[in-house]
Amino acid sequence: MSEGPLGTIPQINIDVFCENADAAQVIKESAADRRMSRASIRVLMGGIPRALTAYEHDTTPEVVVVEVQGNRDNILSQIEDLADVCDINTQVIILGRVNDVVLYRELIRRGVRDYLAAPFDVYSIIRSISELFGAEGNKPIGKAYSCMGVRGGAGCSSIVQNIGMALAGAFDTATVLVDFDLAFGTLALNFNEDSQQNILEVIFDPTRVDNVLLERLLLPYNKKLSLLCAPYATTRTYDIPERAADAIIDNLRTMVPVTILDIPNGWSSWQSHSLMSADEIILVCNPDLASLRSTRQLLDLFQRERPNDQPPKVILNQVGMPKRDLEEIDPGEFEAGLNTKLLGTVSFDANAFAASANNGKPLVETDPDNPVSKEIIRIAGELIGRRIEEPARKSPLDFLSKFTKR
Repeated sequence: MSEGPLGTIPQINIDVFCENADAAQVIKESAADRRMSRASIRVLMGGIPRALTAYEHDTTPEVVVVEVQGNRDNILSQIEDLADVCDINTQVIILGRVNDVVLYRELIRRGVRDYLAAPFDVYSIIRSISELFGAEGNKPIGKAYSCMGVRGGAGCSSIVQNIGMALAGAFDTATVLVDFDLAFGTLALNFNEDSQQNILEVIFDPTRVDNVLLERLLLPYNKKLSLLCAPYATTRTYDIPERAADAIIDNLRTMVPVTILDIPNGWSSWQSHSLMSADEIILVCNPDLASLRSTRQLLDLFQRERPNDQPPKVILNQVGMPKRDLEEIDPGEFEAGLNTKLLGTVSFDANAFAASANNGKPLVETDPDNPVSKEIIRIAGELIGRRIEEPARKSPLDFLSKFTKR
């Protein structure tokens, strides 16, 4: 499973030369990972001798990964031979079977970018390649969360917007909310924002996207929360390209610790890709049979397609809604039906959400002591591995301490 956020590998060519079948298998599994989807990877057997033959009359790609065997002197000798055929801009990663600090230091001194000692795993391979293309100034990479309701009307946008507010407020974490519902998005409305700046300026031309442009388009709501709103217009149709979100996600991850994408319910190529390419997926569902079926189907899909990532987080929303058309499934039974633990259970409180909507502010901001707000704040903390500490209750005898401290 993924141990933390990694940068997406850009559109590059990578040649890998292995000595052993187990290393080749790990490389093939790494190549199938979502973060490597833009790269073109060629896996060949034969180690450095095969690499020398391959590059005798050919140019080397952006990255060359080579598995080596033998003792320290033999490995260093082979590396010298490889250096003779590599282009100056080619970056080399070595896979070895020896856990040798002296060898590692000598390889780095000779220009090798990284040395990975066996046993190899998918995450370490991707991390090593990803770090070759880290953000300028070695800025930390933030996390991108893609969120979708498993059914229309599940209340995903409301949950997402309140989570963003909780992260920025209760946890003082710089966060960007992105509304991908171009025709009917509610982000600007629910935060009482009215601006011509919106995602439409970048969604159809990803080549324009950079940090400077995004800084101009983001609406600062407070010191820690910024919004990238939808145009909310039905004057045109929106046939969004499959990878439309990639450039937005890549740049925002270098700008803030948390980016949350609100993906409208549906299953087009861009919606599927935007979910698949995020660091984590959040599914919002209702306590009914149709939601249970759809959530189970999506969990199975993501488990197959994202084997190196954490499974999606599931939030059960609108629990306890009166006069529901279908019988409500108990949260415990819903959890058992999914065979996965729910991230949170949000109760239905029409009056509270209506009041916050009328104020043009999220519920966790207008009424942080509401039980629904407290649950959403807890959920937000779970996402980033933090929690709100309850203030310690004072003992009735605490007031005596000032007399005893003399």
